[in-house]
Order: sequence, then C-alpha cells, then structure tokens
Amino acid sequence: MSVAANGTAEGEKGRIVARGLSHAFDAPARGRGEERAPVLEDVGLEVRAGEFFCIVGGSGCGKTTLLRILAGLLRPEAGEVSVGGRTVEGPRPEVGFLFQQPVLLEWRTVLENVLLPLEVGHGGARRGPWRGRKSSEAKRARALELLAGVGLEGYEHHRPDQLSGGMQQRVALARTLLPDPEVLLMDEPFGALDAITRGAMQTLLLGLWERLGRTVVFVTHDIAEAVFLADRVAVMGGRPGRIEAVFPVDIPRPRPASLRYEGHFAARCRPVYDIMENLHGPLRGEGTGE
Repeated sequence: MSVAANGTAEGEKGRIVARGLSHAFDAPARGRGEERAPVLEDVGLEVRAGEFFCIVGGSGCGKTTLLRILAGLLRPEAGEVSVGGRTVEGPRPEVGFLFQQPVLLEWRTVLENVLLPLEVGHGGARRGPWRGRKSSEAKRARALELLAGVGLEGYEHHRPDQLSGGMQQRVALARTLLPDPEVLLMDEPFGALDAITRGAMQTLLLGLWERLGRTVVFVTHDIAEAVFLADRVAVMGGRPGRIEAVFPVDIPRPRPASLRYEGHFAARCRPVYDIMENLHGPLRGEGTGE
C-alpha cells in the first residue's frame, strides 16, 4: 500500500470514520445551577472516499456539532474520528469547512479573500498543489481559476458588499477549495439563499464535486436538497442527537436541475420525509424542500 507525504494511506484518502461520538455542553438548569446538556449520543458513521454524504435533521439535533467534531474544531467527550486513516485531534489542512455564512473580510477584495488561507498558515502552502510552489503568481492563478469555476470570473477586484448573497457564498466556496482539501464539510451553506439561487448553487456544487472527486459531508434541514445532492442521506434525530437511518440515493448522475420536478424524485424523498416526520412531528416549508 502506498503512503502519501502526509502519512495517509492512498486508499484511505478522504475516508471518514466516526465511532461512539458523544458530547454535551454546559447549560443552566432551572433551580439547580449548571448542568450538562447532552447534544450527541453514541453517533457513528462512515463516509467513503469521494462520496457525497448528506446529513439531514431538524433544528437542535446536533448536526452542526457533529460537523465541527469531524472538522477537528471541537473535541468530543467520548468517541473518536479518523480522516484518511489518521485520528482527528484538531483542524487539518486536508479538511475544508464551509460555514452557514460566507464570513468574508469586507475590506478585502474577492481575490484577496480567496487567497486568505494561504496567508494565515492554514497549511495549504505546504501540501497539495502548493508543495514546493511558492510563487505568488501561481497562487493568484489558481485562485482566479477557482473563481472562474464558481462563476465569478471578472469579479476578483470587487468587495463583498458589491456582491449578492449567492455570490458571496461562491467566494467562500472558492476560498475553501484553494488549499486543495481532500474532504469538504459544509454546514447548511445555502440555507440563507432564495430558492432560485439555492438551486443554482446546488447545481454548481455538484459540477465541482464531479470534477474534483473530493469527499463531501453536507449538513441541511432540507430533504429535497439532501436527496438531490447525495449518494447517501443520513437522518439525525433526538436530543441528544443520533443517526437514526441512512438511505442510499439511487438516482443516476449527472443530475439535471429539472430532476426536482420529476415524480421518481419525490418517491426518493418520501422515506426520508417519513422518518423525519416520525422524529420531529409534522414538517412544513424548508424542512420538506417545498
């Protein structure tokens, strides 16, 4: 078995394994001072290398906490996570994280925002396409290539306040991809967008994923979004949160935007909807993708 320069076995690159994850936060309890509020309990999952894996669940079921643990941003109180065969003990350059909000620096241009990970010691300059390449022109060229890939060619000198919400999230996506991560973790990145822009971003993301072949774990509360994007959909529920079920999505790729309006697509959404309704009660609006 060959081994990459970072110590990862080539066959393991991008594979995520979580076992027995439990976590709780400090929370005030009425009349009894401080108590621990459990958020996750005995969560386990495995994401295959190169897979598009969605996690769907209602508000407060621990989706974001789970994603932060996978990213190494939060240490679980029990259990362990490995990425690429290596135990996660903190943030790593081969794991990219896209937040719910773009989190762009308003005083920097689009291009400067995209280049930020290579300036702050995230590790991207020491791995992937940056190993041994220190030319600022090479970095700039790659950033411009990514901006073109997310549909923002010609916007590199704009500032965030000159862009729409969807365009800002595209900048954030390009920035996350610049260090060439093996794994991309996405925390409801399209949740604040209007329906038309959200659909366009979903199609854009699938195109990038198909070209780059990276592992994606995408958190959402929208069932239709999860089924449209994923190879498999995990349903979280309960307080504390658990993985209640995992559904394969046997819809061929590539998936056109019109897929959402075909009858067999609704049939794929139905089992996810049913278990979500059992866990969380009657669903309305975005929770069903309507």
